[in-house]
Amino acid sequence: MDQVPLRNLTGRGLESYTTIQGHQNIHESFNTLHDDISVLSEPGIDLTTPSVNADPFIPISDEEAFRVGHLPEPNFRPPPLKAWCLISLVVWNLVCLGGVAALVYLGETQPPWFRFRSQSTQWVWLYSPTLVGFVTVLTWRSVAQWYNRIIPYVRMASVPVSCAWEGRTGPPKNLMNIPLNQVPSGDLGPFHIYLLVASGDWLSAAVNCTVICTWFLIPLKSSLFQLEKDDQGWRIRVSKAFGVLGISIYLWLLTTTLWIYIHLRKRKTGLKWNPIPLSSQICLLQGSNIFDSFDDINLSHLLPLRRAVMAWPKRGQILRLGYWKREGTDIITHGVRFLPRHGQGQPQAEQAHQLGGENWEDNLRPDVDRVWNVYLVDWYLVFTTALGMAALIAASIAWARGQIFHPFSTVFTGSSLFLLFRFVIYSLLPTLLFSLFSITFVNADLYNRTMMPIQKMASPLPADDCERIFGSTQHAINGAAAADSMLLDYLSPSVLSCIAQAFERGDYKIILGVALATLHNLAYVFVAQIFYFDETGDSRSSVEVHDTNLYMSFAILIIYCLSNWLLRPRGPVRTCRPPWTLADFASLVYRSHIMSCPEFWLQNACGREEHLHAQVVLADRIYRFGIYKGTDELEHVGISFTGVPQAWVSGHHDVACLASSAGMARMALQFGLYDRQSQEIAHDFVENGPPTWPSLLRVRTNQYRSWRQAVKDKASFVY
Repeated sequence: MDQVPLRNLTGRGLESYTTIQGHQNIHESFNTLHDDISVLSEPGIDLTTPSVNADPFIPISDEEAFRVGHLPEPNFRPPPLKAWCLISLVVWNLVCLGGVAALVYLGETQPPWFRFRSQSTQWVWLYSPTLVGFVTVLTWRSVAQWYNRIIPYVRMASVPVSCAWEGRTGPPKNLMNIPLNQVPSGDLGPFHIYLLVASGDWLSAAVNCTVICTWFLIPLKSSLFQLEKDDQGWRIRVSKAFGVLGISIYLWLLTTTLWIYIHLRKRKTGLKWNPIPLSSQICLLQGSNIFDSFDDINLSHLLPLRRAVMAWPKRGQILRLGYWKREGTDIITHGVRFLPRHGQGQPQAEQAHQLGGENWEDNLRPDVDRVWNVYLVDWYLVFTTALGMAALIAASIAWARGQIFHPFSTVFTGSSLFLLFRFVIYSLLPTLLFSLFSITFVNADLYNRTMMPIQKMASPLPADDCERIFGSTQHAINGAAAADSMLLDYLSPSVLSCIAQAFERGDYKIILGVALATLHNLAYVFVAQIFYFDETGDSRSSVEVHDTNLYMSFAILIIYCLSNWLLRPRGPVRTCRPPWTLADFASLVYRSHIMSCPEFWLQNACGREEHLHAQVVLADRIYRFGIYKGTDELEHVGISFTGVPQAWVSGHHDVACLASSAGMARMALQFGLYDRQSQEIAHDFVENGPPTWPSLLRVRTNQYRSWRQAVKDKASFVY
């Protein structure tokens, strides 16, 4: 590629070049752009990426940004966190709490109310608690997941524009060291709660404690009723203990939802649009001054990066999300940066090295497994599969012997202790077995949907993209176009939209994961009611098996055992650090040339998310995950793109270059090249512009060496 045609210059407006008006022709606009960049390039203004000490960008408030550049207030809020949704959830939890309390009270005072002569009526009563619990868990999980994705940005957006924290007890916390995005999957430990409490974020601690509560809500509600049969027909026995636990959980959910509503009502998110797509995260990080803090951190392990981010506020490196103004100019950008520090040293490199950079080569080892999720490791999958297979074998033996068609045990019914024992053994334990699989499915679903863009960047380029870009399907290369990588979002859409999108793209693992993670709670409708009790009239009852529920549970367990391994992460994606936080994602690109791509630069007042998507598509790059050669001439594991232009390697590039590149492309699209002067300028730029030949920088595949491959290698070596 010797030249870059204008169609490859992506369009995006200048941040605040207010002198460019719609009545100007393209020649005048290009001249205006040239004059502005010339002013910014004067010797007195340093345009290089600054250190934290000498940062020409100063934080400004949203009001000042609107006054200077007419920039909008950044306050994107997803539907689950909007006021109407939170209020609706409060009403739902209040109704459910009152319903469970009424059932427990009536079960103790009016037992005849739960005797039914019609079997269809008692089935409605028997299964309704599970269905109600299913709706509750589904809605709350959506709220909790979006809260955990948004709250770190809310904390960074709440940081004041001045360093006034120095006179208080401690600096503000940003929560970038806590991977809250993965917490709704169930991967929550005491350490996470401790970090949340230590950071003073009691609301986040409460929200993520409710995640634990919702894991027990479905089994408890499924075990709230037990079916009994006597001479007068069918009746349902209400468990007082499980009812009280259900009331406590609903009360906790109600309180937490109200707390979220009150907390977010008076705070801004600091986001202009959805932060989930990788393109949006790059847009927040371009031109940032945080990347030097990632040097010498051992990214092959989980904790060094978290500890480093945790240490940033203690060293005065405060992350802030919002508008920033370059001193001496009218340039205003929006993103995440460290607050400027004045008169202080910069201990970044030394302290970062102390945090775990002893073995730098570990970052490039292809066999480093960075999944770091106990529910997705092979030993846990083997354990749950073995339990499931044992249950299937036991059920098959009982079915072959005909034991499921006859009463097989007799228990006392007079003592409340025996009643509780009966509820635990015959209702709760079967649901707990299925819960072991459910945790894996929710974890795998969240992991696969998060990592699918990176998975595609590590996979062979689709044939249609090869034909479109290279003119032949024989060109073998790993990577993905913008639609399959930077713009791919499986986390934000609803369940149905996500399944439809995955079906269209052929991502059947996503479909399976979403279906199981969404519908796994419905399995308790059958599992919790496998057994029922036939009263004998002498304070004893015999345990019998409901054959339909047993067959359904048997089929579901077979699907679970197979899906355990179908959803297991495979291939090079296992070597990628999951981008649960913005800091995790920054560790994948902090020395990548992708941060110099002008298609991600969108800082003008009229810029919208649709404009960002259009620019990324128009750039038509191939993005790859693997081992790339960074701007520091070292190799890193992360995300880059193929064919880095030589000018990007040898030339000088900064925020002004991003702005001028994006602004020129946008003006070319907006005004066109219909006059002679404009055509001459464009022709001169194309013919005599900066060198644009691709350099030799490539992205190598970072293959994952699985334990099965290791066994094969050892076997071949022995023989």
